[in-house]
Amino acid sequence: MREISRDAEGHAMARSIYSDKLKNRTNRLKLPIKKKPYKLLIAPGIFLCYRRNEGPGTWSVNWLQVQAARRARRTLWPMS
Repeated sequence: MREISRDAEGHAMARSIYSDKLKNRTNRLKLPIKKKPYKLLIAPGIFLCYRRNEGPGTWSVNWLQVQAARRARRTLWPMS
């Protein structure tokens, strides 16, 4: 069982999600251009994705719909 992180007053805190590759614009521009996105797991079955393009990159969210046993994707906005 995972221990819950708490702040100074004892309130439960969200866990931190961190990726050096996607941390800032400079690091994202260093990534090689490719068709498949770089993925970061943010919750079970939910991924934050960044696809490096020749121009500005594209952010999207991929998730797994368990009941339908299919994947879905939503593009957030093109930016680097």
